[in-house]
Amino acid sequence: MTELRPADTVADGVGHLWFIHGHHAFGLHATNAIGTCATVADITRMFGDLKLVYRPTTRDQLDGVACIRCGRTDTPMVPAGSGPRGQLFTCSPTCPTP
Repeated sequence: MTELRPADTVADGVGHLWFIHGHHAFGLHATNAIGTCATVADITRMFGDLKLVYRPTTRDQLDGVACIRCGRTDTPMVPAGSGPRGQLFTCSPTCPTP
């Protein structure tokens, strides 16, 4: 599996989607859509290996200027976690990208 980084979106062996956040020095954590937060190790132990689904790649996404899901910059944003460069955002719940 690809090494996980903050801001990655992954799926576990059951099919749940998780957003990765934290820092390698302090441990990576993941949060799902209903707000459950756990360490990556615990999620892997409970639900199976994690598979990378999406990794933000544009400068604007990583700098918190664009939505980390769809890349848009012209819509209202809500905080989505923190990544290697600071706070990350996603479009309000109406983001067209799951």
